[in-house]
Amino acid sequence: MKITLITLLFLILFGVSCSSSRKKVPTADLVPSDFLYKLDRSPCFGTCPVYKVQVTQDGLFEYTGIKFTDRSGVWTRQISPEERERLLRAIVDAGFRTLKSEYKLEGISDAVSVTHELTWDMETFKILNQGNGPASLNKIETLVDSISKLPGFIFVRPLQDE
Repeated sequence: MKITLITLLFLILFGVSCSSSRKKVPTADLVPSDFLYKLDRSPCFGTCPVYKVQVTQDGLFEYTGIKFTDRSGVWTRQISPEERERLLRAIVDAGFRTLKSEYKLEGISDAVSVTHELTWDMETFKILNQGNGPASLNKIETLVDSISKLPGFIFVRPLQDE
């Protein structure tokens, strides 16, 4: 009986310690105040959408449609806490801060490039993805794309001539 109780106690303690070592998504109060995520889709030789996205610590989502997009100009939307948590989860799960800085396709001049930039705890991490990055990076892109297509955006201003 003593051995069974000791074994059970060991299994419970071991299970608790293993589950507590999982990656946790920072809650709103744990995300650094300088958190800033940016995504920039570059043009291709065809009609690929060209746009930029910026997401701040408080969940302000700014979309700038540049070319071949449904929305042209600068638009903003406050993303929901759930959308914000999904984005943070994708960034944390991707190990964003440990990824390589470039995932380039050699010999393809028409590859769409997606530049990711993350500012976190006064460090900035920049990643160029031409489609051959890890699935976790593509997951972030897909999530950002889906948020950018949601309703509720407010028009801020037209594009400035550069």
